[in-house]
Amino acid sequence: MAQFISRLTTTAALALAAVTATSVWAQSMTVEQARKQVAPFYEMLNQPATKDIKALSEQALSPDWKSYSSETDFKGRDGFVAQVGGFGKLIPDLKWDIKDVMVDGNRIIVRSEASGTPVAPFFGVPPSGKSFKIMTIDIHTIKDGKAITAHHVEDWASALGQLKSGAATSSSAAATLSADQAKQIVTPLYEVLSLQHKGDDALKVMEKTVQAEWSFGSTDDSDRKRRDQFTKETLYFAGVVPNLRSEVKDVLVSGDKVIVRRTISGTPTKPLFGIEPSGKSFAVMAIDIHTIKDGKIARTDYVGNWAAAAGQLSAK
Repeated sequence: MAQFISRLTTTAALALAAVTATSVWAQSMTVEQARKQVAPFYEMLNQPATKDIKALSEQALSPDWKSYSSETDFKGRDGFVAQVGGFGKLIPDLKWDIKDVMVDGNRIIVRSEASGTPVAPFFGVPPSGKSFKIMTIDIHTIKDGKAITAHHVEDWASALGQLKSGAATSSSAAATLSADQAKQIVTPLYEVLSLQHKGDDALKVMEKTVQAEWSFGSTDDSDRKRRDQFTKETLYFAGVVPNLRSEVKDVLVSGDKVIVRRTISGTPTKPLFGIEPSGKSFAVMAIDIHTIKDGKIARTDYVGNWAAAAGQLSAK
């Protein structure tokens, strides 16, 4: 009995040590550690036709890993590997360039720029030698040294526009906020986006919430919206989608960055994306990265899956 108790005690101690080590690692993960953690994942996405993407996936992802493109739609590891392999054939020069890495506990947030030149029809657009360059944002959850989930949004709608027009766009140490501080700062913005404030009231809320020089967009160039323009366009959008909602699903904090994963939903009553209203609704994922300065939002990088919204509204 004494020997059994001794073994049981030793096993429990080892288990506790493993759990503690995992917890401490998750809480103290540096940006450099985070970059190393996700490196195999993004290696898969850079010219995948030239890589052993199955081996890289096994190195980076747990067997039951799930990749979420919405709150409910996901692919498993094998499905993702197959999809990336297909992308490698379709876009031989595919590049996924990491622009920013942030950490909140055991979650790693990566803002990237995806680019490439399709050699076969892509989103129904025949190959023409034109390229695309878009922003992407991923939220990886890590457990026991491997990713267990990814929530991701890519601006494929912009990619489609670029391939049609050929106008590819380019992208290019602060105090840590508490979760409560972060939510308090960004909540009014989502109230405006959910049409809880109208007219002059919305403009006043935005003045209190974002810096005068604030910009909002999914590129790093001049094609970004400023405060008043953004507010007016949001209120105009309300005339197209009167029940527009932005439901916050997750809020993460990394230094002066606040990362928000949300669902945008609504039922258009006027044409949207050239699609006539039919009573159909859309619900898509979006991810925002807010840079905070002096208690206000100074910049918002945003990616929303509007291509999926168009698909939902046009589905038969």
